[in-house]
Amino acid sequence: MPETTINFDSAYCEALKFLKPYLTSSFATQASAANPAIGGTSRNFVSYFERSLLRYQKIFPWIQKEQTWLDIGGLFSALPIALALCGLKVTVAERLEFYPKEMGEFFEIIQKTFGISVLDIDFSVPQKLEKDFDCISLMSVIEHIPHSPRFILENIHSNLKTKGHFFLDVPNLHYSSTILRFLQGKHIQAPIETVYNSRIPYAGHFREYNRNDLTYVLQKAGFKVIELDFFNYSNDLRLKHFFRPWGWPIVLSQLRPLREMIFAICDKAGN
Repeated sequence: MPETTINFDSAYCEALKFLKPYLTSSFATQASAANPAIGGTSRNFVSYFERSLLRYQKIFPWIQKEQTWLDIGGLFSALPIALALCGLKVTVAERLEFYPKEMGEFFEIIQKTFGISVLDIDFSVPQKLEKDFDCISLMSVIEHIPHSPRFILENIHSNLKTKGHFFLDVPNLHYSSTILRFLQGKHIQAPIETVYNSRIPYAGHFREYNRNDLTYVLQKAGFKVIELDFFNYSNDLRLKHFFRPWGWPIVLSQLRPLREMIFAICDKAGN
């Protein structure tokens, strides 16, 4: 693992300070039309990005200045902005037609403000870019793909440098709260009301992953998993909740295999 003196937490706080004025109620309402589960309020978006620091801190030890970095499907690009503030050369790949028109205007602003390159492309279909990257991130995206993950993973493999690193996280299907829903006779994925009331295309979760699922698809796409971890980032761990009827899933979520998310760092097999 490379050594770094970059203060990523400070850079991420600066990124959020920049983002918050753009996380308006109008945008939240439009953006959540494709996935009602996220809630159509600016407060939900702000809360999500604030909590996501815990996700992105797992990448921080691997950051080095002057790296070239491609982030795929990062929504408001909190991570790319923080990386650019850390001195990296950052590119974002995002299909803008999935979002309100304000998203395109926002990306024009971050290009000018932070020097981030923006590619309006769908990375889940074959894509070979003009250059390869030192690092590629796919954070909480793969669960939203309505077809095989093979295409996006093979695209990442072909656009990653030989000695590069690939980072991704995905919701854990064996998360303790998901198990509770199953035991209560509820669907383990999005409620049918969420799917039914969404617009086309639906942008929620199509498939969450367990450890075996994730390692299988990564290996099939030509990656070697060099680190795999389970973590929580949205649990409320205050003691008072442990004694409520639904508190035991919170306790169980402290067990590694039952945590909320799976995080993986990969390089190309054979390295």
